[in-house]
Amino acid sequence: MSAARQTQTSMQAGKVSDSESIYSETFLEKVKALIKEEIKAEIITELSSKVDNALQQIADVKQEVKSLAETNNSQVSSINTKLEILEFDIKTVANVRQQRERDEGIMIYDVPLPDCVGTSTIAQTNYLFDKLFKPMCIRAKEDGLIQYIPEPSEMIKVCHPVPRKPATDLPVGMAQRPPKSPEAPIIMKLASKNWKALVYKYKREILEAWNKRNSTRERKVQVEILDDLTKWNLACLNWLKSEENRGIIHTAQFRSGKIRYSLMSDPRKFKIVTDTFTRDIKEISKKKCSLI
Repeated sequence: MSAARQTQTSMQAGKVSDSESIYSETFLEKVKALIKEEIKAEIITELSSKVDNALQQIADVKQEVKSLAETNNSQVSSINTKLEILEFDIKTVANVRQQRERDEGIMIYDVPLPDCVGTSTIAQTNYLFDKLFKPMCIRAKEDGLIQYIPEPSEMIKVCHPVPRKPATDLPVGMAQRPPKSPEAPIIMKLASKNWKALVYKYKREILEAWNKRNSTRERKVQVEILDDLTKWNLACLNWLKSEENRGIIHTAQFRSGKIRYSLMSDPRKFKIVTDTFTRDIKEISKKKCSLI
């Protein structure tokens, strides 16, 4: 026991009555009680100090954990952003590559194939060449663009009907419009881009004559020859032409391997779609692929 405590205890003990002997058991019990209280107070003070220190350490650790979490979240966010950019770049490159592989491809709509051609791709090719593409070649020969009328196999690599896919097989975001014709569309790959350019030069003239000649009162024939688009380009183009964008989009078309569109507010100015996956007019021409 310290000297101060001994003095204090002695003073407190000295307050006993004169009749009470310092050697009596009562006096000694009082001294013991006073000593216990003082020791208890010191222990409580020391424990309180330790508890306060522990609480402060806990608070420091919590702050450190919070800082680490914020740093980690920032790093995770940065990584996620990089992954999103990389995913966009990969999807865009894949879409562009697939579309380039279809550069010579076209889709033919509303042309019924007679039963006599059956499922033979050669018979189908010969029929379509005679009815649609030979007249185009005749016009091109008259204009001096080609020297002779090619054989079907010289102009057409392959063609075959494509059954329509159910809506469940379409990519997310595709707004498939009802088909204009009950006839299955026909996919065709021409032998070169030059043949495709010839087709596009004369298709309006030849198809208008075909449609007029084959239409009846019961049914108006509307044969169309369009680009063979990837599913994502088709989905984007259909979305641009959908009711959702009525009043916003003036014109939307696919040309030279890219989707172009103009707004009602500026119909003469065409913009190029650089993000075929978004469905936001404000963003569709902003995001650029770093790999192209």
